[in-house]
Amino acid sequence: MSAPISRAFTKPQFEVADIFRLFGEEYRKNHCLPLSTSRIMWEIEHCRTSELGGHLRQCDECDHRHNEYNSCCNRHCPKCQALAKARWLEARKTGLAKDFLFRVEPLSQTFRGKFLDFLKKAYKKGKLMFPGEIQHLAKKNEFNKFCSPLHDKNWVVYSKKPFKGAEHVFDYLGRYVHRVAISNNRIVDVKDGKVTFTWKDRNDNYKTKEKTIPADVFISRFLLHELPSGFMRIRYYGFLCNRFRKQNLKIIREILGVEETSEQMSKSALELMMQLTGIDLSLCPKCKKGRMKAISTVKKPTVYTIMKKILTLRINDSS
Repeated sequence: MSAPISRAFTKPQFEVADIFRLFGEEYRKNHCLPLSTSRIMWEIEHCRTSELGGHLRQCDECDHRHNEYNSCCNRHCPKCQALAKARWLEARKTGLAKDFLFRVEPLSQTFRGKFLDFLKKAYKKGKLMFPGEIQHLAKKNEFNKFCSPLHDKNWVVYSKKPFKGAEHVFDYLGRYVHRVAISNNRIVDVKDGKVTFTWKDRNDNYKTKEKTIPADVFISRFLLHELPSGFMRIRYYGFLCNRFRKQNLKIIREILGVEETSEQMSKSALELMMQLTGIDLSLCPKCKKGRMKAISTVKKPTVYTIMKKILTLRINDSS
């Protein structure tokens, strides 16, 4: 499978994090929020800031230094979900889509076999009716005589033309399974306590339009998309169920005569960002020659530490 489809990267002028930083404190004072919601706001506000730790990197050519802060990795964060999608796409590079798309001819044969098998079972259970001109088929020998030539006929199965490739299938799915309430690219302006963003009007031929609403309304709408604790966005079932996936795929490949896909080393976050944005984050921004190497690290705070900070803020806000 080739790399996921990349798109031109343009850094958004405004982010959800900016709105939370500007209006989040006032919003929390005016709304009684559960801890899970407060955590979402806090982590998005502090995504890629010193609060979440990070690395001090130094160029191996000119000794230029800069800080690189950790992402919040919250599944509601617009910035983090782009990388989460890229990681998910990378993990899907097992050749599944190429190996297991059903070819039309085998699909026709399988459908024929299944259909006739269920038809015969229904006949044995007396679930079929034979009125008028076909009443003779109620006799067992006549029914078998009718079914016999059907096994030799070529059954026509309707099938649509597939996507251009497996990477297009996964890229399409990835946009939905890692979608958040609103992407940063849709935020047009933030001023005078209001937020302007783009939307598509389905009643007007999907034209892109702009809408301006108060900041607190924007935050409320964003938080309406909070996922329940423990909610799984992606579940695998059937032959892809987690417990027997490897065994099942091995058997299926043997049946289809498909060679097993060799496992590839997973890409680093820097490699995935290069793939997503076309920007090499390991390249020195000053001399454009050297590579930025981590020389010190500040660990990301634990969930316990983050929740302690949130509770402290809540106590201070209420006092």
